[in-house]
Amino acid sequence: MWMECLIVRDGDSYVNLHGFQYVFKLDRETRKSLGQVFSEEHRNYLISTGNFRLFDKDKYDERKTEKKTVIRKRKKDIVSPPEEQASEDNEETDS
Repeated sequence: MWMECLIVRDGDSYVNLHGFQYVFKLDRETRKSLGQVFSEEHRNYLISTGNFRLFDKDKYDERKTEKKTVIRKRKKDIVSPPEEQASEDNEETDS
């Protein structure tokens, strides 16, 4: 399961728990420090420190897709002001 490290720093964050080393790397897409922690016991411990939280990459991907759709719709809805439309019409007739 993906987890986010809330400690802000340059570079990666390393955590050693009971012989397991977890690496939290800055994800360029989400701009968050993310790592995978497979042990439920380790996840619970990390959450209890207050420096980590669960991160649902699927939900993030869904929101990103929804946001792109909204932006595309808004661009289609934009209409030029009447002055610009009139000058564009004149340019077409001049050609």
